Amino acid sequence: MFKINRKTEYGLMALEFLHNSRGPQSVRSMSDELSIPFDTLSHVLQRLSKIDFVESIKGVNGGYQLKGSLEKLSYLHLCETIEKKSFFKDCDELACDYLHTCNIQGPVNTLNKKIKDYLGSIKIKDILEEKIA
Repeated sequence: MFKINRKTEYGLMALEFLHNSRGPQSVRSMSDELSIPFDTLSHVLQRLSKIDFVESIKGVNGGYQLKGSLEKLSYLHLCETIEKKSFFKDCDELACDYLHTCNIQGPVNTLNKKIKDYLGSIKIKDILEEKIA
């Protein structure tokens, strides 16, 4: 089974919460409602605001709200944004001891590309509405 990283899970939960909310939501209220650690949720929301997907509203009634459309953000982009790293690298990008003698380098690179393309094609809206093909 494909394992979703905990921070990515929290990102999905926060996006669903914000999608179904009216107006800005405080990190504290989301943290309490979703049972997510405050500091971790705050970090996840900051990462999402850096890609202009959520916006931070200052002030007494401030908080976070969606800025972008759930139809535009891909699952791959969400993961790589929250984790601050690329999940897929070709064999030549890795420091593999078997790079020059590997007999499955081509198929593994092809598999990685297909998985990357697939995860890049899945939109967050489709995940939250359970419409993944």
